[in-house]
Amino acid sequence: MNRTLRRRISLFLATAYGVLGCTTAGGNAAVVIQDVPYELTGTSLATVPPVVEPEGPFTLTLYFISEADESLISVVRNREQPPQLQEAINALSAGPTEAELALAPMRARFSESLNPVVSAPTAGLVVITVSDEAQLRDSSNRLPAQVLVCTLTQFEGVNAVQLRDSRGPIQLAGANAESIESEFARRENYNDCLATDVNEVAESQQPDETGNPDDEPPAEDE
Repeated sequence: MNRTLRRRISLFLATAYGVLGCTTAGGNAAVVIQDVPYELTGTSLATVPPVVEPEGPFTLTLYFISEADESLISVVRNREQPPQLQEAINALSAGPTEAELALAPMRARFSESLNPVVSAPTAGLVVITVSDEAQLRDSSNRLPAQVLVCTLTQFEGVNAVQLRDSRGPIQLAGANAESIESEFARRENYNDCLATDVNEVAESQQPDETGNPDDEPPAEDE
């Protein structure tokens, strides 16, 4: 056997051995996948859900106290963006606008010096932190507490409100001036925040122009 023939036989045996080494137990040749999908390797591309922008129109309802009879008056303001908790607090502190006051005399019954700051909701509860000189330490805090609780519990996920200052939680009084047992108040503590819309208040104060004959003065005797 010459050298050339021996070289050819060696090359053949090496090739056959390589092919056999790449076969499976069943005799099928193993296939090498070059590009393995992420799903098969345990690594996946995180998909970010599309951001859904809230659709308007947006409104913010503020609750004020009537100067006439201390009843609750609601004022609805249009907003370009979804209202926020602190925005509602700031609006209460600023009080009614001149246009709203022209419809009915009312106010929130607390001053800007109260400087209320609201927290993010936690398990349905928001905490309003006020300054130390707060009038709310007075036992007659029903009216200012009422407008705060009713205004903030309109927001989704807010069920109760707690007021605090540097000394801790402030005891609140309910609709009938009774002391609320817990350290936070809900809408039900204030008659479910039953209020009259400011436009209805204005209409009720207008003189009757229907010309009801029953309202005419009696004719004078000749």
